[in-house]
Amino acid sequence: GGGLIYSTPAVTDKLVLVGDRNRRFHAVERETGKLAWSIPVEGAIDSSPAVDRDTAYFGLNGKTRGPWNSFFLAVDLSDPPQAKSPDRILWKCPTGGWNNSSPVLDRKFIYFGSQDCRLYALDRRTGKPAWSFNTGGNIWSSPALADGTIYFSSFAGSCFALAVSPGKEVAQALADPS
Repeated sequence: GGGLIYSTPAVTDKLVLVGDRNRRFHAVERETGKLAWSIPVEGAIDSSPAVDRDTAYFGLNGKTRGPWNSFFLAVDLSDPPQAKSPDRILWKCPTGGWNNSSPVLDRKFIYFGSQDCRLYALDRRTGKPAWSFNTGGNIWSSPALADGTIYFSSFAGSCFALAVSPGKEVAQALADPS
């Protein structure tokens, strides 16, 4: 058995993908229900993975909140794996806080919120940060993307819209829920 599972599974043509709080990411065969593979990661997985073709993207949380033990990962789903590392990890990007927010993807970037009060945009191919936006409050919500605008909320008590074009972000507080 695995650990506690807080996230929603992602489903591909062949696999069901989910992470757990015991620091493992699992791939289960859809047709048989058998475990295809499972890899160790460096922290608990609370975010749901986003999948595109042969890559899964998700955040993980270290034992303590801090910039040295929380990461966002890209994992190779291809069979056989194309990743150079034996654990299927294509890249990892450190963040300054826990990553409970599930990511959303566009053609070039991955967007997700972190408990370091930032919404991140990472290059999908390399994992390098393109930019981040500080809301002044932890972000647990998952962003939504529509027509080139990212919508999300934070513990700062506001909802935000970021209109994203290459290298630029524009923020607008939409509402104060209080």
